[in-house]
Amino acid sequence: MILNRTVSALNDDLDQIKQQLLSDFEDGVSIDIAAWTKRFPAHREELLDYWMWLSGTPLLREMDMGQSPGADDKIAQEAVRRACLAVSTNPPGREARQDPEFKEDRDLGAELALLRAALSPYVGSASKEFRRAVVYAWIVHILSPQRPRVTRLATQKVAYLLEEAIGLGLFTEHERKPLGPYDHTAKYRDAEPIAQKGGWIQVKGASLEPKKVDAKFEGYFRRYVRSEGLVRRFITRLAKLTDEELEAWATIAWAGQALVAAGKPVTADSVRGFLESSAIWRSKLRRDNFTADRIADALAKLSLLRLV
Repeated sequence: MILNRTVSALNDDLDQIKQQLLSDFEDGVSIDIAAWTKRFPAHREELLDYWMWLSGTPLLREMDMGQSPGADDKIAQEAVRRACLAVSTNPPGREARQDPEFKEDRDLGAELALLRAALSPYVGSASKEFRRAVVYAWIVHILSPQRPRVTRLATQKVAYLLEEAIGLGLFTEHERKPLGPYDHTAKYRDAEPIAQKGGWIQVKGASLEPKKVDAKFEGYFRRYVRSEGLVRRFITRLAKLTDEELEAWATIAWAGQALVAAGKPVTADSVRGFLESSAIWRSKLRRDNFTADRIADALAKLSLLRLV
């Protein structure tokens, strides 16, 4: 078989093996992962994890919707490919892979990536402002039972990460602000004012409290996010984080996306360099959540969730 000859021709270098797997996957070669793990038993766990990640992602050519890519598209695709390799060729240790949270995050990330790839543009009469308010209010409702209080900061950061996770096209107004990505239009123009007027949330200072919602509201939410159970799981996962951790995750995700767009590797050092280059975010480097170790830990989790 061609596959067996390809596998046999490789040495025992894990990076090279993964690059060949990625190349075969993109070229449409039928991959028998059992043959790969048999040939490289020392890397069995890493290859299985990598294959599970890879098989859950869309092909780069399919991301292009069948159109002939221009020069900019080719550069962007190559940046995505390099970024994927940069993250995936530095696999977590065996202890991390045996952690139940590791598996949950990995599986959740794979499902989010599939939904993101399959999500079609919204077709309906509801305005973007109304849809933003519904999803924003529902975030408050999901966060509330799991936190002593739901702050505006937490809601904003979860909305940003949700947009990155499934690409709703709703929370696209975030800007670089001192406390991370921030959408001022949500507070003043649509999400909060409409949600308050609808009786779905109550604003008390910097805290957002859920109010009673009916079946009609829940129907709106299901229609707008397309997969209520998956979105609930994702928001519930983020609810475990403190406000400071949510700020760090959102900021690091932003930095990671910017580095990918620039064709640069996404590492703790490159993220810190990105923050250092920003007058608004430079001061974060003095805080505990932005040490090299904490950024590396956040990147590992964000990569499992397919947010970087």
